[in-house]
Amino acid sequence: MNFLAHFFLSHRIENIIIGNFLGDFVRGNKYKDYPEEIAKGIMLHRNIDTFTDQHPIILQTNKRLHANFGKYAPVITDIYYDHFLGVHFNKYKFENQSKELKDFSIFIYQTLEKNYEILPPLAQQVFLKMKEQDWLTHYATLYGMEQSLNGLSRRAKYATNLHESFDFLKQNYSVIESDFLLFFPDIMQFVHEKLNEYFCK
Repeated sequence: MNFLAHFFLSHRIENIIIGNFLGDFVRGNKYKDYPEEIAKGIMLHRNIDTFTDQHPIILQTNKRLHANFGKYAPVITDIYYDHFLGVHFNKYKFENQSKELKDFSIFIYQTLEKNYEILPPLAQQVFLKMKEQDWLTHYATLYGMEQSLNGLSRRAKYATNLHESFDFLKQNYSVIESDFLLFFPDIMQFVHEKLNEYFCK
């Protein structure tokens, strides 16, 4: 799962949102340095990644990509799935969560800005770029996907064909969309159960 999915799966719980974002930047036992609820958000991020990496539909999507993109297939799958979450955003709704992607994106940016000082320097840099370029809203557009995938290609020093991942998405759009639509209810149910475990003990 990429940024949009992790934010969405945080159920609009402020400290879970912060922790879920920090999951990409906090390693090992460093999560214990944060307040309890933020630490739970970091652990939720890790639980989501573990569940996702082992799910048969995700493995199926990765297999579709592997011949073309090798070890980068899971990374590209994450980005593709954020696109389809953006496209189908109004199909999914948690309690008190806007059905409009733009409104949700603004809420996330405001939440991160409010907690800016908690974020480590690299997370601050990523957040500022995310907000400035409005990544979360743009994930839903093909233009946004092209920019995200081109950015991945520039950062991947030893992968020379990642620039082809945008054309691959367009050529296989329906089948990858079908994978996403089958998978996403499963991750929503998993997170619902995990949050109940965290907060109802």
